[in-house]
Amino acid sequence: MAGSLFSGWARAQSFDESMLFAAPSQDGSARYISVGGAFHALGTDLSSVTDNPAAAAVYLHDRFEMSLDFGNMKTESLFLNGGGSSTESGIGLPLIGLNKNFSNAPDLSRRWFFGFVLRRELDFKQSIEVTAQNPDNSIIDQWIANSDGIAPNDLLSNGLLYERMAWETYLTDVQDSGLWSYTSFATGLDLDQRYIETRSGRRSTMQFHLAGSSDHRWFYGIGIGIPLLSMSQQWSYVESGFDTNSTVDRFALDEEYKTDAVGFNIGIGVIYRPVESFRISLSYRSPSWFASNSSYSTNIVSTFRDGGPDSRTGYFNEGIEYSMTGAQRLSAGLAYVYQDRGFVSFSCETSEASATRIKSRDFSVDDIQTQIDAQWQRLWTYRLGTEWNIAHWALRGGLVYSNSIDRIEDFSSTTYSLGLGYDFGGSRVDLGWNTARSQQQFQLYGSDYVPAVELSKRRNLLVIGLGFAF
Repeated sequence: MAGSLFSGWARAQSFDESMLFAAPSQDGSARYISVGGAFHALGTDLSSVTDNPAAAAVYLHDRFEMSLDFGNMKTESLFLNGGGSSTESGIGLPLIGLNKNFSNAPDLSRRWFFGFVLRRELDFKQSIEVTAQNPDNSIIDQWIANSDGIAPNDLLSNGLLYERMAWETYLTDVQDSGLWSYTSFATGLDLDQRYIETRSGRRSTMQFHLAGSSDHRWFYGIGIGIPLLSMSQQWSYVESGFDTNSTVDRFALDEEYKTDAVGFNIGIGVIYRPVESFRISLSYRSPSWFASNSSYSTNIVSTFRDGGPDSRTGYFNEGIEYSMTGAQRLSAGLAYVYQDRGFVSFSCETSEASATRIKSRDFSVDDIQTQIDAQWQRLWTYRLGTEWNIAHWALRGGLVYSNSIDRIEDFSSTTYSLGLGYDFGGSRVDLGWNTARSQQQFQLYGSDYVPAVELSKRRNLLVIGLGFAF
């Protein structure tokens, strides 16, 4: 059956999901990831055009690039006396782009380029598995505490979706209708608890750019970006192992959430080459304005010890619409180029994540906005990379560090990368690899009842890229 608008919000636009809009980009072409994305002051890679539109003006010829990647995400969890391990793998297309020279003037010191880039910035592929035995409580204990003092018919209007579903499936019952106190048909300790979450999707940017150069010294550009986000998540939570006096043998809570968002932003940038071997860059990207449409469903199934028919209930909501304004971003870079033998490059990008704003005409998002204002902080991402040429071969390496977007929980990450390339005289084939590690936490249910689940994530990515000059 269809629930009220708030039920769609239970797992809909959440605080954690908001981070997917604000998190720093990770992916791109094989050459780009090989040097940690430190191309801001260099150009000559179409992935960098979404960081700095001026990068499109550094080319000497028309250019077409595309890449194919193979990703692997392993997640290990620790919770109470247990945990789990899961792995998600897949193939993706992180980059495709074209840069076209349309200069007609005979003066080659002034060039104009136009083109487009479709770049995947983040891959949401992830799987989490948590299994443990809880000697102290059940998630039902939290539902009872939240329900006490509220009549069953008023639970939904008080924002207590799960509590209402627990009552409908005989996990809880009214003990005293005068005080509206609750008890449970499911009793016992040392309960087996199992949680599984799978997530897929991507955050990408399609950008159309116009870039120019003058005197082989100044390079400048503007880009119109269309950020795209698509994500699907499924959750499953199961409790079993209730004692022999329990009416309930086990229950399962299953949920699914899908969202698609499209946005708009404008970027401008400049690269300055005071001398042949040194480059300085600066770019600005406006806030991204997103419109999103989501759907959400949740179901509980209770299985009883006497073998009677299961009790089921479910709620769903479609057409959940909200808007988001992401933070503006400022980036800068430095690069030293040693003749045609190689380079060392550094870049830094920053945004005030707490400037993110969420709005909805249909329901309140005040709680999420308050949490963003209180917990999010300025996000910094540092990129260091190098490339050295031996004949037609290129050897590359890079390092990326991003601080935590959250003041309370640590979402910082460090990425190491290596790469190899071969230049055919303008056209190129590249191979890049990186590995990223991060530590995170999430709350299975109330922190007053259980500790946070500790997550350790490691992502490995192998990218093959082709670039053609014509």
